[in-house]
Amino acid sequence: MKKLVVFLLLLNAGECIAQDPAFSQFFSNQLYLNPAFAGIRHDTRMGSNYRTQWNGIPGKFKTYNAWADIYNPFLNGGFGLIALQDVEGEGALQTSSFGFIQSFEVLIPKILRLRAGYNVTVTNKKIDWYKLVFSDQLDGLQGQIYSTAVMPGNSQGTTFADFSAGAMVDLPEFKKIPDVNITSTMGATLSHLTEPNDALSGSDFGTLPRKFSFHLTTTIQFLNYVKDNKPFYISPNFIFERQQPRFKNTNEKQAEFQTTNVGFYVMRSPMMSGVFYRNTRYCSGFKDQDSFILFLGFTQPYKKTKIFRMGYSYDFTINHLATNTMGSHELSVSMEFTNKKLIAKKLRLRKRKKREIECTDFGERSFVF
Repeated sequence: MKKLVVFLLLLNAGECIAQDPAFSQFFSNQLYLNPAFAGIRHDTRMGSNYRTQWNGIPGKFKTYNAWADIYNPFLNGGFGLIALQDVEGEGALQTSSFGFIQSFEVLIPKILRLRAGYNVTVTNKKIDWYKLVFSDQLDGLQGQIYSTAVMPGNSQGTTFADFSAGAMVDLPEFKKIPDVNITSTMGATLSHLTEPNDALSGSDFGTLPRKFSFHLTTTIQFLNYVKDNKPFYISPNFIFERQQPRFKNTNEKQAEFQTTNVGFYVMRSPMMSGVFYRNTRYCSGFKDQDSFILFLGFTQPYKKTKIFRMGYSYDFTINHLATNTMGSHELSVSMEFTNKKLIAKKLRLRKRKKREIECTDFGERSFVF
């Protein structure tokens, strides 16, 4: 019962917006970060992510995600599918979505690679009313003993369409530093373009606010440290996200979700690790949440046609909530299938017309030009 009461308090926490789920391992969930990533590896990929947040607080958050993408050389782009379920309040509030993604690619040899994509999503949001506890059910001495007079709402919840769009730019290798190759990728995403209504009970404040995201990745390869075909990389990353207030008539400048994530990864095949600092502002009246993210993972090629990746990360909360939240855990797994017949013929023709270079996705090869 305590968990459900806390959950109800969170639902009524004043001018607080509905925050989109945020993954610490954004690099292993690229389609969620930016639809322009679909097909970027020129191979076929699939993976899943699981995140459990604030395990020390009743009504913790759990998020499940699965995705897949494939490169289509005939349309010079990629296709992707992504499914997500976010569970809050011990299952009382559930948000489930399924999206279709398409991306497009334009190459300007020796200058840049430009990609753009869109995501069309169908989302269902619902409350399990029978897991909620209302004030008229409580007795001061005996706890929950009465039946509630509150009429349960629609058990099917609300279903709506949602749209997102993104773009990104890959820059060619910077080779002016001896024995060092540097590549960079930057991009931006605008989510909830049509600001759909996700209200569960006809509320006037049901508009899902737009969210803007910007990401920047630089990969530094140190050629002097290559041994046994195991290159050494350092990859600094930066992500900024900002979501508009749900209550647009508020004068509070902080009534919005905003997060900044900065850190780096280190990779020496097959192992990779990373550390990040994240600052998150949730809503008006709440103090910022600060945390350090530690990551450890590995990459394992299999018979030259498959690449398996697995990673685990833990978020250390470092502000006043540290002793209560017990941090967050996140697990990711993915599989990449290379040299597929579907793209092999067209890809061979493309490789004759453009220069193939070595860039990194934590030590693995991809095509930039």
